[in-house]
Amino acid sequence: GSVIGLILVNSTMPQVVSTSDGRMPKLSPKVWARMAFQITPKAGGLKFAQYGVMREMKLSMDNYLPSGASTMLAFGVVGTFFQSIIYNTLIADMYKIHMGVEKTMSVQ
Repeated sequence: GSVIGLILVNSTMPQVVSTSDGRMPKLSPKVWARMAFQITPKAGGLKFAQYGVMREMKLSMDNYLPSGASTMLAFGVVGTFFQSIIYNTLIADMYKIHMGVEKTMSVQ
């Protein structure tokens, strides 16, 4: 979970900076390290939970569906749900760490 969490954090940080409309400047190594150390455990834990739930859902559905179908359904449903939570949480945490405030949502 931790390695995947670090990969998620490392790939998400540049995306957050580039989509922040200039509110978040390029991250210095110090800020990057602080974000990585604070966010990686949460991302890793959520990813670990995601894989556990996907596995249990797949194994439960194997009794009723072909293995390929149960894998596709479990990974699609659970993966999409958890990935949305992970990315939204990481983005909110990055704004909070860097700016000291939650990211404000805007409707355009």
